[in-house]
Amino acid sequence: MPRVLSKRFDTCVAALAFALAGCHKKPPAPLAIEKLTVGEESLAAAPSLGLGAEQMRKQVSLAVEHQGALVLRPDQKPPENVPAFRLRAEVESARLEDTPYEDAGVGQEARVGVVLEVSRHTPDGTEKLSGEGISRVSAPPAADVEGQAAAFKRAFTASLEQAAARLTRAAVASRASVERLHQDLGSPDAGVREAAADVLVDRKDPKAIPVVVAELESPDENVMMKAVGELVELRAKQAVPKLIDLAQTRDPRLGSDPHFQMQIIYALGSIGGEEAEAYLYTIASGHPDEMVRNAARQASSELRRDRDLRKPVGKTP
Repeated sequence: MPRVLSKRFDTCVAALAFALAGCHKKPPAPLAIEKLTVGEESLAAAPSLGLGAEQMRKQVSLAVEHQGALVLRPDQKPPENVPAFRLRAEVESARLEDTPYEDAGVGQEARVGVVLEVSRHTPDGTEKLSGEGISRVSAPPAADVEGQAAAFKRAFTASLEQAAARLTRAAVASRASVERLHQDLGSPDAGVREAAADVLVDRKDPKAIPVVVAELESPDENVMMKAVGELVELRAKQAVPKLIDLAQTRDPRLGSDPHFQMQIIYALGSIGGEEAEAYLYTIASGHPDEMVRNAARQASSELRRDRDLRKPVGKTP
């Protein structure tokens, strides 16, 4: 490992502790961690972090404890009525990305994504909760090795904090009553609204739709793409105009990406409705990218087939 990377992460736990020191520790969450593992393959695929498994375990433990979770010692049992989970931490990504400037120049950002997932066996199967974080930090040119290392450190710390906060909010929401979740949809805290909506989406509760639609405007790509999937789950036709706007007017780094546009197309094809069908027809016949046109044709075909299957049998028009 290059000396600068090794030195950087030898003190990373202390850096995270310093970052959290100015914040009050969150109230206890209904979440105890009996085993914490790290996806070592994901670390190996992210050499820019220069991070070892034991170092990451310590940082994850510190981050979730700050959010109110309890990381159990080997001889420790969870408090009464607090379920014990196994936690797995993965580095979703750690890479440099080009970012356009207003003057038409191009800079670089260190992008780091972290996923924390907990699971436990229950009489009804396996319960899983997760939290994800993505952070981007401006990075200097490649010649500035120490500057790039510092950018990755800041991006990793921020994404880990996001993931830990989302995980513990998910634990709180998963134990809440429906009435409480409905109240939390109106919370001034965006994180509380998001966690309540996620649980209600799992329960196919349409009251979550307005909050999920609003998440399409989130500057956090992770939140925005999760919202797209949740609207598909809810078959939320009222979200179709917003999804079309998203495909047309989103940040050019996404809006001009054919893979991003294809995700929106598949979402519209799954949700259906006249407005979605008209948009897909327009894209299938006139979009400049062949992959996007083909995706729209496929989505239109599947939408029409599903509509035909739902027609009453034996009735004349």
